[in-house]
Amino acid sequence: TVIWTTHNLYQARRVADRVGLLWDGRLIEVAATREFFESPREPRTADFLAGRVDTRWVERRQEAAGRAAPPVARNGG
Repeated sequence: TVIWTTHNLYQARRVADRVGLLWDGRLIEVAATREFFESPREPRTADFLAGRVDTRWVERRQEAAGRAAPPVARNGG
């Protein structure tokens, strides 16, 4: 058994039998790789895979810690 942590789920898709998604420090979904990508059960997983991620939680956490939020990379520019 190997646990591999990555921000690139599409890379994980190529090497893993099962994939999970951490959201705000919590494991919100774990599934067989094909099921995870083709039929996610968790709406946040579907949104993440489609590039529709609400990043405001990052800003709120940074503000609560007294730091400015880092810029967020977005697909397509």
